[in-house]
Amino acid sequence: MDSNSSYAKDDKLRRIMDAALTTFSRSGYQGATMQEVASEAGVGKGTIYLYFCSKEELLETVLLDVLKRYRDQIVQIISSEDASRTRMRRLVSEVVRGADRRRRQFRFLLQGSWGMGGEFKQRALSIKKDIMNSLAEFVSEGAEMGEFRDVDARLMAHIISGTLDSLAAAQLWNDEQTLEGQDDSWADDLAGAVVDCLCSGVEPEQ
Repeated sequence: MDSNSSYAKDDKLRRIMDAALTTFSRSGYQGATMQEVASEAGVGKGTIYLYFCSKEELLETVLLDVLKRYRDQIVQIISSEDASRTRMRRLVSEVVRGADRRRRQFRFLLQGSWGMGGEFKQRALSIKKDIMNSLAEFVSEGAEMGEFRDVDARLMAHIISGTLDSLAAAQLWNDEQTLEGQDDSWADDLAGAVVDCLCSGVEPEQ
C-alpha cells in the first residue's frame, strides 16, 4: 500500500504505523521490537507481518508516510483561497508548531532516515520534488495575481523550503520545554517575522 488514502481506509494498518512511530521514537529503531509495536497498536505480533515482512520495511514505510503527510499539509495550505502572504504565514506557523509539539518523533525521523538505502532515497526525493513543484507553482500564481513580483519561482521555492527545514530543525533540537498546551501565538509571531523577510524579496515594487 502506497497512498495515504489506503492507510486511512485500513484502520488496523494505520494503528500499526502510528504505533511504530511512537515505539521507534521512544526506544530507538535498534532497541524497539515488533512485539512492542504490536502491543502499542493493540494487535497481535503476527498481524504486523501480514503487512510488513520486516522491521526495516516497517521503518521505511513509516518514514515515507510522514514525508507524504508533510507534503500534503504544505499543498493543502498553499492551495487555499487566502492571499499569498497569508498562506505563507500559515505555512511557516504550522510547520514550526508541529515540530515543537512532536519533537521526539521528528528527531527520530531525521535520524532514522540517515542509513536508508537507495530505493528509499529515490522515493523520498520524489516526494521532495512534489513539494518543490507545489511551492514553485504557488510563487508563480502569486506573481500572476500581482501579490508577488516576477521572480525565479524554482529558486524561491528552494528558499521557502530551506527556510521551513531550518526553522523546524532548530525547534526539534531546542532543549527547552515544549510549548504544547500553552499559548502558541509565538509560532504566529515567528511566522510573521519570517514572511516579512521572505516577502521583502518578492513583493511587487511600489
